[in-house]
Amino acid sequence: MSAKHQGINDPESNIDYRKGVDARDRAKSYRECPYGMSQMKRRHLWLAGWHDEDMGRERSLYRNEWCDHAA
Repeated sequence: MSAKHQGINDPESNIDYRKGVDARDRAKSYRECPYGMSQMKRRHLWLAGWHDEDMGRERSLYRNEWCDHAA
Protein backbone atom coordinates (compact mmCIF):
# COMPACT_ATOMS: atom_id res chain seq x y z
CA MET A 1 0.00 0.00 0.00
CA SER A 2 1.39 3.38 -0.94
CA ALA A 3 1.79 6.12 1.63
CA LYS A 4 -0.76 8.15 -0.33
CA HIS A 5 -3.49 5.65 0.49
CA GLN A 6 -2.38 4.77 4.01
CA GLY A 7 -5.34 4.79 6.34
CA ILE A 8 -8.02 4.30 3.72
CA ASN A 9 -7.94 0.52 3.36
CA ASP A 10 -6.56 -0.25 6.81
CA PRO A 11 -7.18 2.71 9.15
CA GLU A 12 -6.15 0.85 12.30
CA SER A 13 -2.55 0.64 11.05
CA ASN A 14 -2.37 4.38 10.36
CA ILE A 15 -0.03 6.40 12.59
CA ASP A 16 -2.67 9.06 13.31
CA TYR A 17 -5.19 6.40 14.34
CA ARG A 18 -2.56 4.83 16.64
CA LYS A 19 -1.80 8.26 18.14
CA GLY A 20 -5.51 8.65 18.97
CA VAL A 21 -5.54 5.25 20.68
CA ASP A 22 -2.44 6.22 22.65
CA ALA A 23 -3.98 9.55 23.66
CA ARG A 24 -7.06 7.77 25.04
CA ASP A 25 -4.84 5.30 26.90
CA ARG A 26 -3.20 8.30 28.57
CA ALA A 27 -6.67 9.68 29.53
CA LYS A 28 -6.39 12.68 27.23
CA SER A 29 -9.58 14.37 26.12
CA TYR A 30 -10.81 14.01 22.55
CA ARG A 31 -10.67 17.81 22.49
CA GLU A 32 -6.88 17.53 22.60
CA CYS A 33 -6.76 16.28 19.01
CA PRO A 34 -3.69 17.98 17.50
CA TYR A 35 -5.23 18.22 14.02
CA GLY A 36 -7.49 21.09 13.05
CA MET A 37 -10.09 21.51 10.34
CA SER A 38 -7.42 22.02 7.68
CA GLN A 39 -6.21 18.43 8.26
CA MET A 40 -9.53 16.59 8.22
CA LYS A 41 -8.21 13.18 7.12
CA ARG A 42 -5.65 13.13 9.93
CA ARG A 43 -8.21 14.54 12.39
CA HIS A 44 -10.76 11.85 11.52
CA LEU A 45 -8.19 9.06 11.89
CA TRP A 46 -6.98 10.40 15.26
CA LEU A 47 -10.54 10.76 16.57
CA ALA A 48 -11.48 7.30 15.25
CA GLY A 49 -8.60 5.78 17.22
CA TRP A 50 -9.52 7.76 20.33
CA HIS A 51 -13.21 6.77 20.14
CA ASP A 52 -12.51 3.12 19.31
CA GLU A 53 -10.29 2.89 22.38
CA ASP A 54 -12.90 4.69 24.50
CA MET A 55 -15.74 2.29 23.60
CA GLY A 56 -16.39 -0.39 26.14
CA ARG A 57 -14.39 1.27 28.89
CA GLU A 58 -15.88 1.22 32.36
CA ARG A 59 -15.48 4.99 32.52
CA SER A 60 -15.95 6.54 29.10
CA LEU A 61 -14.26 9.93 28.88
CA TYR A 62 -16.42 10.95 25.92
CA ARG A 63 -19.71 10.22 27.66
CA ASN A 64 -18.61 11.99 30.84
CA GLU A 65 -17.39 15.08 28.98
CA TRP A 66 -20.52 15.20 26.84
CA CYS A 67 -22.77 14.96 29.90
CA ASP A 68 -20.79 17.67 31.69
CA HIS A 69 -21.53 20.10 28.85
CA ALA A 70 -25.14 19.06 28.36
CA ALA A 71 -26.12 20.03 31.90
